[in-house]
Amino acid sequence: MSFCENCGANIDGSSAGPSKSSGPNPLASSPSAFPSAAPAASYPVRSSRYSGLAIAGFVLAFFCGLLGLILSIYGYQESRDDPYVDGEGLAMAGIIISSIHILFGLLFVVVPTCAAL
Repeated sequence: MSFCENCGANIDGSSAGPSKSSGPNPLASSPSAFPSAAPAASYPVRSSRYSGLAIAGFVLAFFCGLLGLILSIYGYQESRDDPYVDGEGLAMAGIIISSIHILFGLLFVVVPTCAAL
């Protein structure tokens, strides 16, 4: 047996089930009659987090330029590849500060040492 989705009337002509004279069927499933509720989340929600490598690279950029540069590059790559990991800007700042730290180290340590020889 098949019934009309809007009014619940019997379509195939048999006498069982609701008839056309009974009026609209309040239990008929129609998309317009019953608005669908948002489905409950059946999966765990992942919250974003900061990249530990980006944080460590930023901090070490002030003390050890080479190590800060390496960790900042890995932290930048991690935050760029994973949508749930933040810290891309922090890693970029670590890369820039580490590069400046290494450049100043070369200018103020290596160059005067070579000039004195």
